Amino acid sequence: MLNEASIFKCIRCGKALGTDKMIGNMLAKLAGHSMFAAPGSLDRLKMCADCRVVDMMHKELNVPVPAGAGTPGSGTQ
Repeated sequence: MLNEASIFKCIRCGKALGTDKMIGNMLAKLAGHSMFAAPGSLDRLKMCADCRVVDMMHKELNVPVPAGAGTPGSGTQ
């Protein structure tokens, strides 16, 4: 094996997203963008698509995330 990159996993459910380097580069490039100025917005980029939608809806509706939501085996993935 020539090069093995470490895998970055969703910060809520642990689903594989891509390589650590790819996610790091994406976060660095988008850190100054106005779409990601709100607190927690950059954290959504560290989530899989399913967890990102759940997080946005809970924030928009002002509803707390249920305990265990978005964790492996919880049924909300």
